[in-house]
Amino acid sequence: MDMDTVMAQTRNMHTLARFKSLALKHFKMETQEFRHLDVGHNKPYHIRMMNNVAAGFPHANFVYYDNSAPEGGDIDRDNVNADRGSLWDKWAQILFGVSPEKIAKKRLVLPKNLTITSCPRGEFNSATYLWTLHEFEGDARKSLEGVYGLLKVGGRIGIMDYALGDLRSLASNEWEGAITKLFDSGNEQVVLAKEGVETCVQMHSQYTPETLAGLVESVGFAPIPGAQKIEYRKFKEKKYPKTYMGFWEKQ
Repeated sequence: MDMDTVMAQTRNMHTLARFKSLALKHFKMETQEFRHLDVGHNKPYHIRMMNNVAAGFPHANFVYYDNSAPEGGDIDRDNVNADRGSLWDKWAQILFGVSPEKIAKKRLVLPKNLTITSCPRGEFNSATYLWTLHEFEGDARKSLEGVYGLLKVGGRIGIMDYALGDLRSLASNEWEGAITKLFDSGNEQVVLAKEGVETCVQMHSQYTPETLAGLVESVGFAPIPGAQKIEYRKFKEKKYPKTYMGFWEKQ
């Protein structure tokens, strides 16, 4: 692994650590009967992140919401460790992109307080979108409205996503150099290779920090003072917002 890749991975971990630090500050996960919803949108690595968080707060309840699942159903630790029926086989392929046979060899053991679902029920104290809001494209507002309805009054939402909207001010013949420079983590390089430059730019430059915050607040969420952060990357000696993270409250 070369030094640029190491630095990119380190920056990515630093971003996650900053978001987690803010989440621990603005969410009260240590309280009894705390319920948290993570909107995963078919992102396999998020379930491992929720695994880590849920294990650290055994008194709270965590729900990983994969809204992209074609069928309903829940997966909890007992289902994962028990007889593997068609439900788990389906989720194994949806969430991990591998065959059930490989999953059986390297089993993911879910904490007791973490459930995977395609149909969240009840009320939640908090919710997160971790690099997933842009995946909804034209349905982002609809998704936020659904989460708003699931949160209790006073419930909080945390969002971390790409805010590369300023790239649209560049000429299209500059996009390749810009996105290659800014999309520097291993996972992002995989996405870039899979989607191609134009699609990748269009997908990840839907928001600037201002438009993303405006979208969330238009649904009815109120910003929490001091709980918004922007991370920048350089391209041709100019700094561009890359990642925006913020927290809001349901009034």
